[in-house]
Amino acid sequence: ALELASRGAPPAVEPETFDSAVIPSLPLSRYVAHIGKNFNASTDVFLAALIYLDNLARESIIVVSPRNVHRLFLAASVVAAKFWEDGFMKNSHYGLAGGVRLAEMNRLESKMLLMLRWHLTIEPATLVAYRQGVGNVELEDR
Repeated sequence: ALELASRGAPPAVEPETFDSAVIPSLPLSRYVAHIGKNFNASTDVFLAALIYLDNLARESIIVVSPRNVHRLFLAASVVAAKFWEDGFMKNSHYGLAGGVRLAEMNRLESKMLLMLRWHLTIEPATLVAYRQGVGNVELEDR
């Protein structure tokens, strides 16, 4: 997988890597709000997470489903927070906020980085376009 990643090809990540045992009962909008409240990160971190997931889906590296969307968003948000923020939390904090154990959080983060091929930079124009597309979203748990 490392050889493929170095050549730019997407790494082999099992499709079920991000699947939860059952479809989460918490609606995604509430989950995102909860993550937003507990991550203590800027809105741009969550826009970056969305961009990462859109890119992976566009490249057919992931197929988003009700069974994996929460964990995909969690992992992408952790990766984005660590890359874009000056200060970030420990994975134990992120795991607690996202409802997964530390070992699972570590595994999800690692798999996300492999799928992204460690390409975490985003063109400013892309971030601006997503910001305009999403509009004024408040990330608060209500």
